[in-house]
Amino acid sequence: MKNSELEQLINDKLNSAAISDFAPNGLQVEGRENGAQDRHRSDGLPGAAG
Repeated sequence: MKNSELEQLINDKLNSAAISDFAPNGLQVEGRENGAQDRHRSDGLPGAAG
């Protein structure tokens, strides 16, 4: 799933446009475009795993 697809799904479910907010806050995560291909080390630290 692409980050933009996930963002749209979450925004639709939470109806975030209906809530007036004065500051951009909340969960902000940036990563690879396609999250399904992300790999994680077994020790929990970021990095490429084979």
